[in-house]
Amino acid sequence: MTSCPFLIEFSMGGYQWYSPEEGPASPLEAEVALTDEEVRQLKDFVKQNGGERNASKLGLDKSLPNVFMKMDEAAREVCDRVSYGNALIQEFEQNEAWYDGDPHQMMARMEADGLFEYDPENASVDEDDPDPKYSEYRIWFEEYFFSLPFDQMVAFIEKYYGYLAGRLTDEKMAYNYSILIPDELSWA
Repeated sequence: MTSCPFLIEFSMGGYQWYSPEEGPASPLEAEVALTDEEVRQLKDFVKQNGGERNASKLGLDKSLPNVFMKMDEAAREVCDRVSYGNALIQEFEQNEAWYDGDPHQMMARMEADGLFEYDPENASVDEDDPDPKYSEYRIWFEEYFFSLPFDQMVAFIEKYYGYLAGRLTDEKMAYNYSILIPDELSWA
């Protein structure tokens, strides 16, 4: 068996989306295990079709159904994870979830988990602020949250704002994708 990486063109209903690997809207990466014979067949098939890389345009599903099925299954796993994560992040951002419930209670939870620590000596908020600790927390939160890598951002929302997952619908998580065979079949 050979580990074969490939790319996925991915889109979510016109929304800006975040890739776990490279940031906004980059191709996704997936990997599939193919036998040496399947690798040879795929390499030959791509050559015979003028180097076309899009699996659908190649008709890979009809010509090499076993290879396509393996690639499609791996692509769907990646796309499902990215779609769910993006829909959750969008739900969080659009509904400004950090304001949900008692924000002071969430601040206390972040403190208890060791994520946020208020230091009045180094606070960057106005000293006339009626609630400088909470104001500092809001500044910290936005910097902290939006600096997290994709998977950690999703895990954070699931841990602290888990109820948002219940708001996700199939429509919010809908996506389109195309499997792209790498330009160079370096694994072939």
